Amino acid sequence: KALRKDTSRMFLGEYRHNLDAKNRLFIPAKFREELGENFVVAKLMRGECLRVCSASEWDKYLEPIRNLNRKDSERIIRALTKEAIYVSPDAQGRVVLSSALIEKAGLTYGQALQVTEVLGDMINLAATRIAKEMGVIE
Repeated sequence: KALRKDTSRMFLGEYRHNLDAKNRLFIPAKFREELGENFVVAKLMRGECLRVCSASEWDKYLEPIRNLNRKDSERIIRALTKEAIYVSPDAQGRVVLSSALIEKAGLTYGQALQVTEVLGDMINLAATRIAKEMGVIE
C-alpha cells in the first residue's frame, strides 16, 4: 500500500477523554473539523475498540466489503453496522454513545478512552486499560 501523500486531512496527535455519566464522549475540535457535522462511531469486529470516522470514510471502508460474494458481504456488513451509529457533536463537542457500543467496548462511566490507532481518516479508541493491554500506552 502506498504511503498517503496528502496529509492535510489526516488525524494526528494523542488524546484521552473520559466517558461521562450521560454516555457522552468529548471529541477534540481538531478531530471534529476533520470528521464533519455528522460522523460514524462503530465497534471493531476484533477487540474492544471503537472506530470513529466521517460518513464518507465509512462508506469507503465498506465499499470493498460490498464487492465480496453476497453471503460474506452481508455477514461482514451486518457485523460492522449492527451497533454503528451516526453522531453529531453538541455545542461542547460531545457525542452520545449508545449503550450497545459502551457495553461492547467494555466502557464504564468516568473511564478514560485513549486513541489507540490513527489510520489516516479513521481513529480507533479504546478504554485506557485495553490500550495498556495492547501496548499502545504504558
